[in-house]
Amino acid sequence: MVSRIEALFRRRGRERAARATPLALADLDALEREGVAAAVVGSLARGTMLQHSDIDLLILDAGPHSLEEIAGILEPVLEGFPFDLIPLAQVEPEMRPLLLREMRRASDLRPHPAPA
Repeated sequence: MVSRIEALFRRRGRERAARATPLALADLDALEREGVAAAVVGSLARGTMLQHSDIDLLILDAGPHSLEEIAGILEPVLEGFPFDLIPLAQVEPEMRPLLLREMRRASDLRPHPAPA
């Protein structure tokens, strides 16, 4: 049996994910236009967002941009929603397979039409 407080936390996590998903899609689209290859990882990718979760972006290839420039591209898109940038090149080698398995590209996050 789920307690009322647990049900509330779950609902708030779903609401947070519903707000974060379109923002993450907009982020990935903006980065792609700038020549940056990125994917969503972390709680949004796993479907385990909580009410205070942020958007974790795995930077696969920064292209011609520094992390500061990438953050500058994202800040207006995210409208104050917290985010973290994780450059794949700086991830410990033993952690890379985990992140690569859980990463979600824009096509994975977009709603798919229901079959007719």
